[in-house]
Amino acid sequence: MESLMCCVGVRCRYNRTRFGDPLDVRHEWGGLEDYIDGYAHVWTRTQDIHLMFKGALYYLYDPRTERVLPGYPRRIAHDFHGPPTPKRPRGRSIPNNIDTVYFDKRDENLYFIKGKKVYGYEVSKGSKGCCLPGYPRRVREEFPPAHPSIQRLPRALDAAYYSYTDQKLYFLKDRLFWEVSTFHPHDKHRNNSVVGPFYVYDKWRDICDTDIDPLDASTVN
Repeated sequence: MESLMCCVGVRCRYNRTRFGDPLDVRHEWGGLEDYIDGYAHVWTRTQDIHLMFKGALYYLYDPRTERVLPGYPRRIAHDFHGPPTPKRPRGRSIPNNIDTVYFDKRDENLYFIKGKKVYGYEVSKGSKGCCLPGYPRRVREEFPPAHPSIQRLPRALDAAYYSYTDQKLYFLKDRLFWEVSTFHPHDKHRNNSVVGPFYVYDKWRDICDTDIDPLDASTVN
């Protein structure tokens, strides 16, 4: 994510950014650094927390005060690991420098993406939820194309974005986005068929530096 806040995570009237956007992260989100790797809103029957990840650290953010909570940032490896094993006395942990992360309403767990892999984290286990059975697994297995003609998700994604309005999960990379077309918040089987790419500009108008580049036209279905 860039050091400027764009209106992708906020409801934009007529699919355009709010007046005055983009805004500087440090000025708008007190206590945060520039260039956040990922953001996730964990929202369950017992939790409502906002997490920001950067490098080896994570931040707990309070939207009411618009500040990072006292005691943060903390190290990802300290609070996002698994139970100890003979080979890993400290347990497996979520890696540093993630590409992106999202909270999945379907099973109420976190999914971290870095490079070729997806790490499923069991939120209900607190700091010992790494990793869900079968994880980490390859991104291409977790998010298969809905059709053979559709491009797979690229490496080094810029962001994962769940829209409460659309009830859809999106992945963004440069000027393009992909959609999990089969996403439904009540689908406990988590069918993750992906369609795309599409131009960000066609869905979210006036987002920073996403105007259509003719040189990229060949990359879009």
